[in-house]
Formats: sequence, structure tokens, C-alpha cells
Amino acid sequence: MDEIKNKDITFKELIEMYKELYNSYYENELGFDEEKRKKVLIQEFNKVFGVRGTKISHKLDSHYELKYSKSKNVYTLYYLESYIVSEIDDINKLLSQKVYEQEVLDLSHYPIAKEIKGIKLVDSISILDDKDKLNLLKKNLLCYSKGKMVIK
Repeated sequence: MDEIKNKDITFKELIEMYKELYNSYYENELGFDEEKRKKVLIQEFNKVFGVRGTKISHKLDSHYELKYSKSKNVYTLYYLESYIVSEIDDINKLLSQKVYEQEVLDLSHYPIAKEIKGIKLVDSISILDDKDKLNLLKKNLLCYSKGKMVIK
């Protein structure tokens, strides 16, 4: 990425510059559009959790985050996309995975609790305070159907 010459650049200007660079290189030159990104995401998800047959129903969110690294004294701009999984081959494999610790998040009440067992929740996709995203999640909760997990 080019060195930023204007040190007074706004966050909006930084995002616009990133979008222009990303679109011209990754999407236009390499063909890494949203469909290809979803395919890679599904492959990685299946590999990490040892499952198959994963399908995506909806895009829940996409946003930018600017993070600062104290050790390297540098800011990094991230583009994050979140999707809702609509199908998976074996939910028991996913629920018994040991890669990430798991807890149940109660989606039945609004606003959603901001702590689980005394630990504050981090919400990078804003579902904790966004009723529309919360309702979309609730509509897409997975359930068993003929031995597979599907959207109810």
C-alpha cells in the first residue's frame, strides 16, 4: 500500500482509499469478489471445525475497523464481513470443537446482556444493540432437520 502523505487524513478518506485499492487489485485484477470470499470462508470454516456441507444464507454485516499495534507503532485498517450459516453437515462436531471456548448467548430478550459469567462481551458486528440484525439472526437460527442443521 502507498505511504499516506497527508497525516491529517480522516477515517472516511482512509476507507475510501482502501476501497479503491482493494477493488482495483483484489476484485478487478484477482477476481476476489464476494462470492469467491464466501467460498474461501466456507472452506476455512469447514477445515478448522472439521465439518462439511456448510452453506451461507445472508450477509449480516460488513464494516471497517482501525486497530493500533503498540508493539509495532502502526495502525492497520481491517475490512470485516459477517455471514449467517444456513446449513452444516454435523452440528455435534461444531458444538464439541475445542478450537474456541463456547458459551450460550440468550437472544430471546432485548437488549442482550453485555456479560456472560462476569466476562464482558465484545461485539464487532453490533448485534448487541441493533434490533434489525438481532431479528435477522433470530429468523435464521439453526435447527435439526433429517440429521442436518438447517435454518428453521
